[in-house]
Amino acid sequence: MSTAELKLELIRQIDSLNGEQLIHVYHFLQNQMEADSTDEWDETDPLIQAKINQGIEEIANGDVHSIESVVNEVKTRYGLK
Repeated sequence: MSTAELKLELIRQIDSLNGEQLIHVYHFLQNQMEADSTDEWDETDPLIQAKINQGIEEIANGDVHSIESVVNEVKTRYGLK
């Protein structure tokens, strides 16, 4: 579907909405457009950003553990079978 066809289909669907449905769709689209225009990273707490960056650096340095080793450690530590 081309951009023009997509726009025409949206217009047709919007035109068929009742008042409440139209308001709901309008607010939904407005929220989506605002969400797309903001960078969540910039809004993330700096402490969380630092922890994420630390994790990325640890992965890059090969400081990782397999799921099997983690599960085995938990089983050993807590006496699970």
